[in-house]
Amino acid sequence: MTERIHRGYVIKKATRIGRTEVVFGVNPAEVQPFVTWRTNEWGNFRDYYWGHYFRDEKKALKDYEDRIRGLRHDLKQEKEPDRGRGR
Repeated sequence: MTERIHRGYVIKKATRIGRTEVVFGVNPAEVQPFVTWRTNEWGNFRDYYWGHYFRDEKKALKDYEDRIRGLRHDLKQEKEPDRGRGR
């Protein structure tokens, strides 16, 4: 796999869930050298959005894992019908 870089951050971890990906990046030259983003890919274009920036790597990695859990939860909610409402 070729090294992915976005805005100077080297993508160190990436987890794809459906059409969306959560990534963790590092750029030691930045004041906040750690970042997590959500991404979507359309052909040769990848959209990085909702960046969360950190000075602390442990906090960034926790955010990465939290975002993965949140995305899985959101997708599960979209797929499952809401049972119990209106009863």
